[in-house]
Parts: sequence; C-alpha cells; structure tokens
Amino acid sequence: MGKEKAQPTLIDKRIYERFKNYVEDIHGHTHGHLKTEIENALCDYMQSESGEARMARMENDIATVISMLDEAKIRSEMDGGTTTDTRSNAQDARARENSKPRANQPRKDKIDYIITELMDKTGCTRQSGEVPISVLTDTIQTEYNFKSSTITEYKNQIQKRLDANEHPKHGKTIAWGERYDDIVDELREQADEEMSNL
Repeated sequence: MGKEKAQPTLIDKRIYERFKNYVEDIHGHTHGHLKTEIENALCDYMQSESGEARMARMENDIATVISMLDEAKIRSEMDGGTTTDTRSNAQDARARENSKPRANQPRKDKIDYIITELMDKTGCTRQSGEVPISVLTDTIQTEYNFKSSTITEYKNQIQKRLDANEHPKHGKTIAWGERYDDIVDELREQADEEMSNL
C-alpha cells in the first residue's frame, strides 16, 4: 500500500485486540504483519461490496447460457437430430485450484491442511497412525516455510489435534489411536518377557 500513514478514527479496543490475536494466530506474531492485515481487511471489505454485483451478473450469464442450451437441444430434437453431451473429460477440464490455505488464513485451517497432507504422504488416518517427527517437521516446513519456533508450535498443535504421543521408548515418532495402544502393548509384552527371563 502507500507509504502515507493515516488513522482517521479510533476503533473499539476489544475489536482491535481480537484482530491482533487473529493476526498472531495466522503469522505467529504481529510484528510486521498487523499493518498489512489491516490494509488487506479494508481492501477485502471494499471488494466484497462490488463482488456482490459481479456475482449477480455471473449468475444471470449462467442462467442465459443454460436457457440457450435448452433451446438448442429442443430445436435439434425437433428437426430429427440429436444433441451430444458437452461434459469435459480429464484432459479438457481445467485443473482445480489448490485447496492449500494461504499464509494469512486462520491457523486451524493450515493445521487441518498439514494433517491431510501428512495422512496422504504416510497412509495413516486421523483415527490411527505413527509418523516420524522428522516427516511431520519436513511437511510443515515444506508447506509453509515457517521459522523454527512456529514449526514447533504447529507440531505441538498437530500432536494435540491427533491426540498423539511420542513413542514411549525412542521418542522419534508420534503415534495416536489404535497404533499407539499397540506400541504400548508391545512394550509391555517385551518388559514382561525380560522380567520372566531374569
């Protein structure tokens, strides 16, 4: 945005504090980001006003196209011809936008995205699995390139979200659900076996 500074009016302290907390949740801190996020919020607000009119025009255009296609189909059937489907096949269809949340979106959205990426990468499910901590760290780093303190926060929050625990013996992996129960049972069996061999 411009280099001029302007704050024409005071705003409610609670709203400002909530916004600061929001920015901190997104970026891990407010320094260097608060100004940008305020400017982005104002721009988004202004664009949303014009966005409604744009959306209405698009909806009208779509309705017109559908009507034209229906009329073409009726005329074609009336003169003995047939219509062909216009469904796109894989090579003609435009790729979908990536569902990856942007860096300025809420932290919970980014955590959900990272967990999904982790599950895809490792074949685990949200109900049960075991993942090397290094893979979790690399996934967070690859997806968002956070500083190390933020990566640690994300690892802790992901671990909490999955209700995961570090491996009780070596601590190099985290496990959750049935997989963690299996690890604990295996370690108990090993300990019992070692005790009986004494």
